[in-house]
Amino acid sequence: MGGNGVWKVEAAGGGRLIVQHAVRDAQPEHMTLDDFVARCEVYFAGPGRMVEQPFQDRLEEGMIRVYLAHDRVVGFAHQYPRAFLPASDAGAPAAPKRFEQASAPAYRELKTKMETEWMPELQRILGLETHDLPVIWDADFLRGMDGRYVLCEINVSSTFAVPEHAMPTVAGAALERASERRKLRDRDSNPNFRFQRPASYR
Repeated sequence: MGGNGVWKVEAAGGGRLIVQHAVRDAQPEHMTLDDFVARCEVYFAGPGRMVEQPFQDRLEEGMIRVYLAHDRVVGFAHQYPRAFLPASDAGAPAAPKRFEQASAPAYRELKTKMETEWMPELQRILGLETHDLPVIWDADFLRGMDGRYVLCEINVSSTFAVPEHAMPTVAGAALERASERRKLRDRDSNPNFRFQRPASYR
């Protein structure tokens, strides 16, 4: 949250690095590789891990957040993270977050890829059924230098705020899941119970 645990790391030559934390008001620091590894030791405690991602130089164009209910796109947000921007840009007022409908023409390509390519692949790799996915979650994308969308991160337990126009779909998905859970519980307690999946909220 708030960029905590996200670092920009650049080689400075002579075995030294320039590193910058993504938290508010963090400044670039010069340090050795050993010092930076020691600083990151906390991230490897317990089941911790580190994810390496190439830096995207088109960061100033903003980040596109794709909101999903299960495996369907229900809206978008265009927002402008300030961390890692040049000092002259980082100090300027940030443009406000802008919510968009799932049908927004500007994001048609992203919606199509999300629903027809990336989501089926994600479910296949992780062995997830559609209703194993959260009723509301999001995936953040940046534009790469070649114009393609690059996945930045996925938020499952901290998805806020949600576009108001997506609320009915999210509520319907939650009700469907609750109904399904009740029927599964009834089935387990009654061997003669006949389970019928509820009509889809879509």
